[in-house]
Amino acid sequence: MTDMDFTNSSFPNITSVIGSCGEDSSGSSTSSSFASGVLVAFLGSTFEQLGLTLWKLADNRVQKRRELRKNILADDEHVELATPSSHRDSLAGNVDDESVDQRTLSPASKNDMIEVVRRDSDDDLSPSSQISGRSFGADTQPEDGIPPSPRKPTTVIRFDSEVEEKHIETDDEENETDRLESWRVWCVEKEIVVTVLAAIVYAAGNGLNFVALGLIQESIVTLIGAWALVINIVTAKYMLGEELSRLDGVAVILIAVGIALSIFGSHHSTTVWCIKRLVTQYKQLSVIILIIMNLTVIISLISFQFGFFYWRRHQESQGILVKMRQSVKFSYMMVGAQISWFTVLFGKSFSTLIVQTAAGDNQFTDPFVFIIVIAFLISLPSQL
Repeated sequence: MTDMDFTNSSFPNITSVIGSCGEDSSGSSTSSSFASGVLVAFLGSTFEQLGLTLWKLADNRVQKRRELRKNILADDEHVELATPSSHRDSLAGNVDDESVDQRTLSPASKNDMIEVVRRDSDDDLSPSSQISGRSFGADTQPEDGIPPSPRKPTTVIRFDSEVEEKHIETDDEENETDRLESWRVWCVEKEIVVTVLAAIVYAAGNGLNFVALGLIQESIVTLIGAWALVINIVTAKYMLGEELSRLDGVAVILIAVGIALSIFGSHHSTTVWCIKRLVTQYKQLSVIILIIMNLTVIISLISFQFGFFYWRRHQESQGILVKMRQSVKFSYMMVGAQISWFTVLFGKSFSTLIVQTAAGDNQFTDPFVFIIVIAFLISLPSQL
């Protein structure tokens, strides 16, 4: 057996698994591919929902810290207002200027005091007050004719250059430490570690779903996406501390049964979509109308949201407080659902093209491929 024969016998051609363009793959290799796709889809849904739960956990912690800070500030203001003004004035009047120790002064105040002493000493040693050959006035002329000796200059405290440099270095180190400490406090307050971890887990879940789209039918991946609801119920109790009811348990059972029926009752063969067949499919009038209708719904919902916020800002400018309406919140979910339809559609096309290209049949030969890729990359983050 030659080396080429050994390679071909050991590693089967991927084309035999996925089939040719426009054909339905079938056989034992297809069953193995279907099982792998189902497993990857389950992992993708789990990771995606786990990432969203971590995001919610980080947001809950930030909101809790914010509320705690508001309560503390409100308590401090209440205590300050409860203290009589006469008592506060008496407390302020009891502080004597002479009781302030020089050691408690900051370096800046010490330097100010030194400058004052220096100016006083310079005034004492000014030419007008020094001894000259001129006669003294009547009020300053001594009786014995001997002029008084000039006062000794006041001793001025001066910092050496080395001490000043040490002070500057110490200040720089303290500023750097303060910056690092403020950065650390900001990271803790904003739950940056949990937020970054949530983004990584969520991105991994989307990547697994993208791989699953290239292995099994789009409908199966979408149905398995309901598994995220089960993960949401479980993580809400053990990670977010939310209370669950019996209806939540019934919902978990029904979702699991529905997913199982969909998986075992579906046809395991998948259609191979090459670039030529995709171009033909997207040029059909029914597909074009469906895409236009979906875009119209998305644009209408976003326009409704912008209109509401514009009206809300106008009302608040007149002093009228307007709360967020449930219809606006519902529109956010509708926009995300409609955009996710584009994500699944173009993700399925993109993933299938990558699988066929990896099998040796290059599909990135038509400009329409770049339209699919750009639409998928835009819709993926927009659904959030």
